[in-house]
Amino acid sequence: MISVLTFDSVSQATFGYTDTSAIQGWLEHGDEAAASWLFEKYLPLVRHVCARRLPHLWLIEDSAQDSMSRAFQSLQRFDASRCFSSWLTSIAANVCVDKLRGLYRNGAVLVEDGDAYVQALLEAPAEGVNERIYAARELVESLQTGFRQVVELHYFDGLTAREVAARTGLTQANVAIRLMRARQCLAARASVLGLF
Repeated sequence: MISVLTFDSVSQATFGYTDTSAIQGWLEHGDEAAASWLFEKYLPLVRHVCARRLPHLWLIEDSAQDSMSRAFQSLQRFDASRCFSSWLTSIAANVCVDKLRGLYRNGAVLVEDGDAYVQALLEAPAEGVNERIYAARELVESLQTGFRQVVELHYFDGLTAREVAARTGLTQANVAIRLMRARQCLAARASVLGLF
């Protein structure tokens, strides 16, 4: 029989911790080694949860750190009858939602570095004579109606995500997601066409 070593089996043998004992050690005795053990064990999981919900690496890392910090601050409220990893992932999911709400509340839409060229094309004046501007306009026209509408309202008409949401009846988060997906689609199409 082949023995498979997991983080739990190795760390428990090395440090003598389980989730429950580490939590108790931290809460009752301030055992920093126990807290460090929990942090190292669960940070990759929290990063993964954040990466599935957030578009930018710096935002993912920031949210993962915030999630771990919130978890440790509210650890005394953790119900030991629950699964610790499930509790932690729900905290991470809530942190991600809070981060996205904060970003999009004021109409801010983040653009990846690779999308900067696409953004420049989209923000170019309609009456420009540059071939790339026309190509960008044609790319926008090729988008699905729901995506095209939010792109035109945001980039061409200069409306914030909040204003686009009010005009279209969508939520701000939905507008932000559509803008992000539209930029990704435009960047991919522009790359295929050799526009950048």
